[in-house]
Amino acid sequence: MDDDLRQVPIKEKSQSEQVEYLKKTITLDTLHGDEAVKVLAGYDGDLAWSAIEEKKLVRKIDRRLLTILCITYGLQYYDKAMLSQAALFGLRTDLELTVGIRYSLSAAIFYPGFIFGAYPAIMLAQRYPIERVIFAIVLLWGACLMCTAGVTSHNGLYVQRFFLGALEAGVSPGWMLVVGGWYKKQEQALRMGIWYSMTGYVSIVSPLINYGLGHIHGSLSPWRYMYLVAGAITILWAFVILLLMPPDPIRAKRFTEREKYIAVARMRENNSGVRNTHFKIEQLWETLRDLRFWLCFFMA
Repeated sequence: MDDDLRQVPIKEKSQSEQVEYLKKTITLDTLHGDEAVKVLAGYDGDLAWSAIEEKKLVRKIDRRLLTILCITYGLQYYDKAMLSQAALFGLRTDLELTVGIRYSLSAAIFYPGFIFGAYPAIMLAQRYPIERVIFAIVLLWGACLMCTAGVTSHNGLYVQRFFLGALEAGVSPGWMLVVGGWYKKQEQALRMGIWYSMTGYVSIVSPLINYGLGHIHGSLSPWRYMYLVAGAITILWAFVILLLMPPDPIRAKRFTEREKYIAVARMRENNSGVRNTHFKIEQLWETLRDLRFWLCFFMA
């Protein structure tokens, strides 16, 4: 939401002042269509809430949202890092990656694809329902992963790795958008750290899984089964995201109207919106003038 919606501690307002404040928000940000305004203005229950209610709501958000964020990010890392484990079960010899720097290049080419895919993914996630965008991304990267089983040359692997990077690029910024729509600023770092920490857990578990898959004796090389199984699991998980992920407080299922109201109203202190599909050029210029943006840019 825009600056007009900055949070005044709700307990310091009288009931009548709160009602008038919410009526006023009906006319705010209509140009850019922030949908949180409609939730605040349309709610006709008690406008104040207790700290206990808010803590209970945050725990519910954690249960329903963080589980999906963590598993998805874990799958992303598992799929991305599979190359090094598949190499132990015949991939390097089957695709002639032992020649020169072919193996190193097959690992490195993932990251140009990641850079290539990041911006379109961010734009799609901001413009369209994020649960559908992430569903499509995860579905396509699962299909891309399964296609690796059909690769017969190092050039084919280069193409697969590039597009895998382009598809997986949307997960991290997408999850940042989701976290920014559900949590206060002081709550966000912990949640991002939780789903990012899945890389460590997956690093422990994935070798055990792939060791077992690598001992499958069938008509295909063991490393091909590893990619087929991982891709199939990723595709199935895409449908779980589509059906179960609460995308934002406005459209979340299995939340009561009061829970939605509290989830939206408590976000006013962030001085940001919950869901807005309009591009604001003034925000772009503000970002480009921010020294912290450029520090992060060059560090990355």
